[in-house]
Amino acid sequence: MKKINILTAKMKEIAEARLNSATEIPIASIINPPFQDRNTIDEETLIKLALNIKEVGLLNPIIVRKKGKSDKFERLAGYRRIEAYKKLNLENIPAVVLTDIDDTTAMMITLSENMQREDLNPFDEINSLLHLIALSLNMTEEEVKAALIRIENSTKGYLKVFSLDDQEIKKEVEEILDKVVTYKLPGLVKKLSILKLNPMLIEAIKKNNLPYTFALLLNKVKDIDNMKGLLKETLEQPTSYKLLAEKVKIVNDDGNFDEPNPCIDIIKKLKNFDKIPKEKRVKLMIKIEEIKALLAS
Repeated sequence: MKKINILTAKMKEIAEARLNSATEIPIASIINPPFQDRNTIDEETLIKLALNIKEVGLLNPIIVRKKGKSDKFERLAGYRRIEAYKKLNLENIPAVVLTDIDDTTAMMITLSENMQREDLNPFDEINSLLHLIALSLNMTEEEVKAALIRIENSTKGYLKVFSLDDQEIKKEVEEILDKVVTYKLPGLVKKLSILKLNPMLIEAIKKNNLPYTFALLLNKVKDIDNMKGLLKETLEQPTSYKLLAEKVKIVNDDGNFDEPNPCIDIIKKLKNFDKIPKEKRVKLMIKIEEIKALLAS
């Protein structure tokens, strides 16, 4: 039986158990999984969650698995919920307790649940998805990435050979994508570029919600100091993709970025000069004449 089918069966079991057979377990008896599945946690969001739990209770039990014959439970899903309970000084928490779960299935459940988080950033999403695919196919993540790129190139006709192994990998990856994300194989291959971004941009994606597409643009900046400057400005002053692309081009052409160029925004707005109210147009014309004189001096 395919590992992804085993995972699907277990996730169905979990969904039913959440409705019918959650049980209270001591928070002190819960241990973390052997790999790091959470890198960041927003304190404000955690406080809001704790207040919500205090008001209406926990609507979605955590998932754990029994650790052998000990009295310990390994967390598979529910890190934020556990931390929120701790803030409320509660000793027990509702949980779905799974038994007879091997390490691979346990990790796949954790990754699958992790990918349903509302606060999941694009970088962690791709990492989790790669890890999930690697576990399902019994491959390393590097082998998965190489296979995905090879399959995509074959599909586009860049490679003439499309082996039986790659056909099987393609089929299984597509099954996994159908179960956990909304995009298809070409979208996954495209998103792999996020793994090669400058570390400071990855950090901005994870901690400052920098859009993935903006990070790709900023990664094109040749000089590291210019990249830092543009990143700082982008985080402090929300901008459009088109405007950021123009700034990246200017920075790379000029070779420096000392301060934001205010003319870009002004020129963009002046394109609709005839739609500006008459009173404002008069004032603008006066200022424009002053600027002309200043530039001519």
